[in-house]
Formats: sequence, C-alpha cells, structure tokens
Amino acid sequence: DGWYFRANRQPSMPFAIVLEIALQPCGWLAAYLGTALRSKDDLSFRNLGGTATLHEEILGDAGTLTVRVRITKVTEAGGMIVLSFDMQIWRAGRIVYDGQTQFGFFSAAARAGPSDRRAHSAASSGSSAALSGRVMSDVTRRSPVARE
Repeated sequence: DGWYFRANRQPSMPFAIVLEIALQPCGWLAAYLGTALRSKDDLSFRNLGGTATLHEEILGDAGTLTVRVRITKVTEAGGMIVLSFDMQIWRAGRIVYDGQTQFGFFSAAARAGPSDRRAHSAASSGSSAALSGRVMSDVTRRSPVARE
C-alpha cells in the first residue's frame, strides 16, 4: 500500500520517507555491531545531522530500492560514541540519493552536560580516541517500493 504517495499529493515519494529509507539502516548497523555495548550505562541514540543529495525523484513505479550504508568513523569520548556513515539509495543501477550522516550514543551524564551539538563537534575534531583503527562495515538492504 503506497499510502505515502497518495498523502504526498504528487507522484514522488515524500522526502521524509526517502530520508528514513537512508537513515534507518545506519541505526540498524550501529546496533548490529554492538556499539552501545561498549558502555555500562544506558545510552540514548540520535541523529546529529549530515548532508545528502537527492539526484532524482523516486516515483511509485520505482521497483526495488537498494540501500547501502558504511561506517566511516567511530569516536568515543566522555560518555558519547559518535558514528559517521556514508549512505546511498540505488534504483535500477543508479544512485538516486547519497550523502553522509552522523549518529551518536549518549549517556545521561553526557546529555546533562553541554549540548549534543557542541559535544559532537568536540568528538569530530579529533580530541577523542577512536574505538578502533579500522571500522568499515557495510550493510545492504533491499526494499520494494509500494505501489498504489
């Protein structure tokens, strides 16, 4: 059921759906790798931002979309674990959406301190220790686009 095409009142997939298709596998990969298990504290997970380009609209007859995400950097500091990802959505052998994004796991103490944005900035500046010298994992997810 392509309800989101009807709700969008145009033939293209709503951008919020495109964004979720690209970002959800990032969270899945971070969880699958056990990233949060590095901490004995309960952690919250949130998207910190990123940049991306929609190269072409995704229409209701798009068929199967393939999503590829890759962790490019993992940083840990002060109750935070920040992960950077490259992400792509493919359709019929072409990239239709690609970009980079960052997600973070935050302890209660880290959330009570400076804003997540400043904490992320500090973690990204290299002032923290990397979890490992090489963390490169890929996950590919195929998702058929619902048709009306």
